[in-house]
Amino acid sequence: MKKVFLTILLALTSCSLVSTHQPASYSIFANSSCDLPCWYGIAIGKTTKQELLGILQGISFVNQDSITVIESTSFFDEWVYFSMGKGPKILEVEGGGTVQQDYLWAGEVYLLNGKVSQIILGGDLGLTIQQVVDAFGTPSYAIPSFTPGGHVWVSILFPAKGVDIGYRVDDVDAEITPDTKISRLKLFDISLFDEMIQNQMFMFSSMVVPDEIINFGWKGYGSLSLYWSVK
Repeated sequence: MKKVFLTILLALTSCSLVSTHQPASYSIFANSSCDLPCWYGIAIGKTTKQELLGILQGISFVNQDSITVIESTSFFDEWVYFSMGKGPKILEVEGGGTVQQDYLWAGEVYLLNGKVSQIILGGDLGLTIQQVVDAFGTPSYAIPSFTPGGHVWVSILFPAKGVDIGYRVDDVDAEITPDTKISRLKLFDISLFDEMIQNQMFMFSSMVVPDEIINFGWKGYGSLSLYWSVK
C-alpha cells in the first residue's frame, strides 16, 4: 500500500471535542517507518505491549510523561493513551463549554490477547475523504448518527482494510464530498470487525444495530440524506 503523507493536528480522540484554535501543522506520518495501517512500526495484530511501549518511548514528539496504560472495561484487555507535541489548544466540549490543553495531538492503542488490535488518532487531521479512498479503495459503508450534543457524526468504513474514518457536522443534510476533511482515523484488526460491531466498538453503535449495517452501503458522494433513509 502506498504511503500516505498526512498533515495532522490531533486533539482528543473523542468526537465530543472539536478544536477552535489550530496550531502550526505537523506531519506525524511523514517519518513513519511503515505504511498505513501500520504506524511507526506499530502493526495491527503483531506488535506486543512491550514492543508498543518501546516504540512510543522512541518517538521524539510523543510526550513521555503522558504514556498511560489503562485496563479496559469492555472487549479489549487494555489500552495505552499518549499525547503528542506541545502547545496551547482550546477545545469546544460536546454540549457546551471549552477546555484548554497543553499538547497538540493524542492517540490511543488498544490491545487484545497481548497484541495491538486497534489504533485511534483523532482531531483536526487535515486529511480528506478522497485521500483515504486513494489509499484504501472504495468504502463499504457510510453511517450517520447523532452525538450526545445533538451534532451529526459521519462514519465511513473500509472493513476489509481495517479502517474507520469519521467527522462531525451540524447539518443533517450536509454533503459528503471528496474534499471533506475527517477528524478521526481508526485502524483495527480486520478479523475482529464482526465482534467489534456486536460489542458496539464504533461511534454509530448506539444508534445502529448490527443487522442494520448492511443497509448503509456506500452510495458515493452526495447529501447525507442518501444515508439517513436506509429502508
